[in-house]
Amino acid sequence: MDTVEIDQQGLHELLFISIEHIDTAFNYWVSVTFALIIAAHFVGRNLNARETYTLVGLYAGFCIVYAGRIVFSGLMASKYTEAINVLVPPGYMNLLGIMRYPVFIFGSFAAAYFLIKTEKEK
Repeated sequence: MDTVEIDQQGLHELLFISIEHIDTAFNYWVSVTFALIIAAHFVGRNLNARETYTLVGLYAGFCIVYAGRIVFSGLMASKYTEAINVLVPPGYMNLLGIMRYPVFIFGSFAAAYFLIKTEKEK
């Protein structure tokens, strides 16, 4: 198999595409999470237990898929960063990537908890 070399500009473009993908996926997750919270607030009490737990299951599946997409894009971004030796302090880049995970994990559980809690308050 032939190896293809990419110049510095190409690697920079790939890095920024990976970062944009992470941001887009994270923003999409935030939008869906807030939509779930709003839906639970307005119609949660009208859902029966089966519908509530079906929504929680679908939301959990969605979160798992998007966690995989965010992690994959993060791994690709770190590979591109290593390849081009970007002159950014490594702690800063790691901090930006790591801060999304607590928000993602806590937010996902909080949204599912909120939906389940509205079901139990009937």
